[in-house]
Amino acid sequence: MFGASVLTGDAELRNAANLVLYDEATGSYWSQLLVAGICGPQSGERLAILPSSVTTWGEWRADPRPEPRNRTPTPKPQRPS
Repeated sequence: MFGASVLTGDAELRNAANLVLYDEATGSYWSQLLVAGICGPQSGERLAILPSSVTTWGEWRADPRPEPRNRTPTPKPQRPS
């Protein structure tokens, strides 16, 4: 699983409209188009594609579902001692 931070700016490359990102944690380059490492120690490794959706702000706000789920629990307020 790809969980490292990705640099942007000077390390961002574009090749025929293909975004290539540099992963400083592994020293690898990742192709957006191929969904895989293309250079470095992770070369040939595939990324897992996670489910997602595209929506507008208005559609998202009108969605009747409850509050969005957070990946981490919201901390409970601490009572003063």
